[in-house]
Amino acid sequence: MKLENLLGILAVATLMLLTGGCGKRRPPARVTPPPAPIEEAPKEEVKITAGETGAIWFICSNGHEEWEAIIDKCPGCGSNNDFFVDQANNSFVCRACKKTLPSEKIVCDKCGAGPGGKRVKIKHR
Repeated sequence: MKLENLLGILAVATLMLLTGGCGKRRPPARVTPPPAPIEEAPKEEVKITAGETGAIWFICSNGHEEWEAIIDKCPGCGSNNDFFVDQANNSFVCRACKKTLPSEKIVCDKCGAGPGGKRVKIKHR
């Protein structure tokens, strides 16, 4: 054997000792699948009967004697006494057109003031 071959073999053997030997392999990297998309459960349509609807009602005393402020007509579709309380969104909704009545539309018909923290209810038929 020539000296160059012997030095080459020695260099390879040293390199193998320093790097951990030959034949050792890293375990394959774990591939995690992407998370499955979250599917929302279909929203159940709330069945509201006519007996559960009515006009929006509150007591107003803003610069005048106590007054029953009543909103009985939907500004969207004109339906009468057809509002119900949407508990999930804390709002009033017209049963006929399914539109939410904005809070700025809930005002006293005598002075134009809102309920101002007073309790607003549905006055059933």
